[in-house]
Amino acid sequence: MHQQTVLEAINSVTEILKEGGNQNPSFEAKYIVAAILDIKVLDLYLCLEKQLDRQQSLTLYTIVDRRLKNEPLQYIFGKTEFYGLEVKVNPSVLIPRPETELLASRIIDDNRYQLKADYRSNDCFKVLEIGTGSGVIAIALALNFPDWSIDAIDISKEALAVAEINNAAHKANVSFVQSDLFKNVTGKYDIIVSNPPYIRAEDFARLPKEIIQYEPHHALLAAEDGLYFYRQILSQAANYLKQKGSIYFEIGYNQAEAIKEIASYNHFSITNVDKDYNQHNRILTVRSKVQS
Repeated sequence: MHQQTVLEAINSVTEILKEGGNQNPSFEAKYIVAAILDIKVLDLYLCLEKQLDRQQSLTLYTIVDRRLKNEPLQYIFGKTEFYGLEVKVNPSVLIPRPETELLASRIIDDNRYQLKADYRSNDCFKVLEIGTGSGVIAIALALNFPDWSIDAIDISKEALAVAEINNAAHKANVSFVQSDLFKNVTGKYDIIVSNPPYIRAEDFARLPKEIIQYEPHHALLAAEDGLYFYRQILSQAANYLKQKGSIYFEIGYNQAEAIKEIASYNHFSITNVDKDYNQHNRILTVRSKVQS
């Protein structure tokens, strides 16, 4: 096998990915080569004439073959980034999206200047995340607010195993529990947060192949036009939310009005709507109508 330079490898992989229909071949080629060399993408330009050794070349084209089969790079390398944190992912959990960082940001921004005096010393500020997946939202909150008590639940044991690894890696202090929605939840919380499954069955076939083929379907699909989990959470939330508590949701791009009706039926109101990077309604803040 010819020993390629870094530049030759980048060009070769770019062409292979382009011919394979990849939508971002140049970027992905650089990302893959940089990962093989264990350097940052920006540092590739400092070593364009460096030659890959035989093992690096074999690894490179093994990864390219997997990518041509639509396997996400995050699963291939077993990691991704969320809110500035490197986190482990595998096919047991969804790959965190940039839109979900907006959900964490909204909670952090709303509570950044929270005064401890607002809460009795024996009444800890408590957060519940429903459907935690890889744990990234709960962990980001725990690292920003180390005094908070954060519980995170998921129905999947496999997902919780990934979340526990990420929690330990970042020395966060999240308590993970297996639960189908509120089944194993007790007590009341200041914040309930969820990025639940919200894809309608009829929309699923239009998702990118890498999502359909590799990401866990149970974490994507929801019955009742994608609204099942919002109905379930909002119909039960009053039993688990403190009087002045808040609920934060990530939602599908066209679901805000439907969820507004569900919230109203259950005596909640939407107090804030944040748009995503494509200017779609994406993050909802929900509070009880009876808050004083």
